[in-house]
Amino acid sequence: MIFIPIEVEGWWVVHPLAAGGFGSVYLGRYRDDPDKMAAIKVLQRSETITTEMMEIFLEEAEIAYSFERHPNIATTYAFGCLENNAFMIMEYIAGTRLTEYMITREGRIPAEEGMYMTLDVVGALEHIYNEGYLYRDVKPENIIITESGVAVLIDYGLCQSIEQSKEPNVDGPIVGSALYMPPERYFRRAEDLKSDIYSLGMVLYYALLGSTFFSRTEIRTVVRAHTMKLRIQAQSRMRGFDQDLIELVDRMVRRNHEERFQSYEELRYAVFSILIRLQQESTSDKMIFLGRKRFLDTYGNLKYED
Repeated sequence: MIFIPIEVEGWWVVHPLAAGGFGSVYLGRYRDDPDKMAAIKVLQRSETITTEMMEIFLEEAEIAYSFERHPNIATTYAFGCLENNAFMIMEYIAGTRLTEYMITREGRIPAEEGMYMTLDVVGALEHIYNEGYLYRDVKPENIIITESGVAVLIDYGLCQSIEQSKEPNVDGPIVGSALYMPPERYFRRAEDLKSDIYSLGMVLYYALLGSTFFSRTEIRTVVRAHTMKLRIQAQSRMRGFDQDLIELVDRMVRRNHEERFQSYEELRYAVFSILIRLQQESTSDKMIFLGRKRFLDTYGNLKYED
């Protein structure tokens, strides 16, 4: 673990949470309010951590720090440099990553719960978009499910301004998670909010079925798969699901980004139309019950008409 002082920007360092090749994460408590906790991410300059990597880390922190508070985004409280360390102090989200959470749900989540997760992530993506950025890294590892069932988006390392995303990445490295990246990134084309919708569609598919849309992670394999008609694959693999839900996922992951949902609002109302039917069914599932309560508190008793 990286050594850091006992106090950073008014936060007491309690104990380490995780460590890896690119830094360490510590649990912190706020000096003036011990009940307020944070995750303190630290990057130390070394032979493997270059000055450029430190600058990228601080750029991510600065972008995250600029976001207004939102219930589905981890708030960044502070960032900066201390001796040879770069640090970022973020809201501590008590919960588990979607990949781990699915294990507790017998490998996949119910359709109705998937709709609540989708609404949460859409809210986060829309908020980031309204702040002038694309998120560009929607994947199960970046979604935390809290004990009350709320989905929170974390890790803003691939965020890019909307204006910058309009310029195709001609010769730079292709970055992201192969199983969830939109086709336009593989083909070095411009990206927009529909690119994040694609990635969310891939995550939703994974959460509902317990397996990824593509079976291999090699970029060349996924690129080859993108030459096929994804709609046919989604329809055939999701047999037994509500037809409107199949069509929702199908439209989110269309290879042609102009065939996807054109706005977060359009996607949100498509989810509403599915939820209103699913909510008519009785349930004893705690997480679905909590989702229904949050939905009612947020949106009220909606009636959606085709």
